[in-house]
Amino acid sequence: MMGKNWSKMLGLCSLIFVSALSCKVEEKLPALGDRLAGAVDVVTSPNEKYFYVLNSDYERRYDKGSILIIDPEAAVGHQKLKAIPAPRMGRSLYVSKTQKLMIATYADPEAKAAGKVEIWDLADEANPVMLANADVNCLPLNAIIAPTQPYFAVSCVGGFLYMGKNPRNAAGAAMTLDLVRSYGYDRRALYFHEGAGKTYLFGFSTDMNSQDYADETLEDSQTYDPTKDGVDGATGLVPGSNGVPDQFENTPSSRRRYAASNPFHMFVYPVTDEEAASTTHDLIYPAYSTFRYIESGSFTKPTISNSELHYVSFSLAEADGQVSATEQIVQPNFHRYRTNFWEAKIGLENSANIFYLSQRGDYGSESNNVLRLLVNESALATSNTSTFEQIFSVNRVYGYAIDRDNRGRYPGDFELATLDGQPTLLVNSFRDLIYFASAPFYSVTRKLLDGADVEHVVPSSADSADFNASYYQLAVIPATGKVLTSSFYGNVLYLFDARPSISIKDQTPTRIE
Repeated sequence: MMGKNWSKMLGLCSLIFVSALSCKVEEKLPALGDRLAGAVDVVTSPNEKYFYVLNSDYERRYDKGSILIIDPEAAVGHQKLKAIPAPRMGRSLYVSKTQKLMIATYADPEAKAAGKVEIWDLADEANPVMLANADVNCLPLNAIIAPTQPYFAVSCVGGFLYMGKNPRNAAGAAMTLDLVRSYGYDRRALYFHEGAGKTYLFGFSTDMNSQDYADETLEDSQTYDPTKDGVDGATGLVPGSNGVPDQFENTPSSRRRYAASNPFHMFVYPVTDEEAASTTHDLIYPAYSTFRYIESGSFTKPTISNSELHYVSFSLAEADGQVSATEQIVQPNFHRYRTNFWEAKIGLENSANIFYLSQRGDYGSESNNVLRLLVNESALATSNTSTFEQIFSVNRVYGYAIDRDNRGRYPGDFELATLDGQPTLLVNSFRDLIYFASAPFYSVTRKLLDGADVEHVVPSSADSADFNASYYQLAVIPATGKVLTSSFYGNVLYLFDARPSISIKDQTPTRIE
């Protein structure tokens, strides 16, 4: 009897352990030290001398996680400059080069909806100093810091958004962090826009799981007018396009299922305006420090939060300007609605009105791209009543026919850098172990963005279908052309030379273990 009970207890403990819980038995795990353990993100230091690598220890093999500092110019075997202890389950790293700050996020392995944020001072790049940390009641996806203004943002699973202020946590200006929205869907790709005296935050939808959503061609030929619904038996539908696909508004049931449209939305959160509107501390809002929380409404009873969401729709052409066959839309009133974006970054133009965005489409589609977006400031100023097409102009810089030499390219992280005087795009494509175990594909690709190279030169790519070389996230040091990527499953870092004169495809990268 005792043996059976003990066996049941062990089984229960094993099940709970797998679920990232515990049986109140103290774990005695070895120290991580400077080992690699599920490196989940890679960034470059402000002065572009070092790389920072975030260990997640997702396999729960060590006592904690870490942030590794890598010196790419050090002798082989000595590139690991320092290991800074950090919580387990790291999620993301971001460095603001102008503010010399780094933000790191972590999931709580003991809870389903809890995480942590850390802010680091990088004035001494080899010796980061933590300025502040805070808990969030959600699982973080990503976090970024504004270029010059005292703001930062954290996006979480389920569409929760936190806004922070004063990341340096100085005397008299303590850091604050407030839950501001629950947009209803994951949004990993974030971008702070600072222009025309105001700051905005853009967030684009990301299918973080098995990619159940893909771009769709949908009809928009009717508009629902609630003031006419039920009047003389009318349904409230009137002829005319309003930017909302008909399938999300043309029946009472579709209007009730408002969340079904979330994967095709991006948000424009007006940081400056919301901070000004939050100073009254109206009692209708939960307690907050700097930014108020506004809940989402419904299709027929929207709130300010709903007006910040925009359907993402744009057309794509090949490098020669011609629309390819699979992108052509011949039916009137049909548009291509887009989803699943991974990363957003400012471009080499160094203009707040120009940023780049990576998109991950379904297999073999033309939705696997890196896009260049131009912001229309006047439309942005009235973003609550403007459509996506009015606010943003979109062009493709990667994903043309010349770039699709292998159908298994799914862009995630990317970098833009001037290497040996040439504007260069570096792209990490990946599929993950959990959902695409039968078809893994990872690559690091270099594409030159100058003139004819865009249209006629096949990019140089280091490809891998090996989980032990699962290239995941990347960072670049422009002065030397060194690119570091992490093997999330292989627990190795790979150091490439991305200079245009050297083939990425044919080189053997340096392994850092």
